[in-house]
Amino acid sequence: MYALPQEALAKILQRLAKQKLLVSIQGTNGGYILAAEARFISALDVIHAIDGPLAITSCTTHKAIASRPKPAT
Repeated sequence: MYALPQEALAKILQRLAKQKLLVSIQGTNGGYILAAEARFISALDVIHAIDGPLAITSCTTHKAIASRPKPAT
């Protein structure tokens, strides 16, 4: 089991519900259920819902590119 603080878990569930990946059910027997079958919800959908869109950045520096050996021709 993961030891997530209840407040953090509540925020995650709220974000997933806001992005329509979960449905929130109110009441004493309430909780959350998936809004679609699990096979239709990708890990990327969950990441986008929690973190927002991903941006790909380059981890190389100009120096690293310049020192790379050139391919043989």
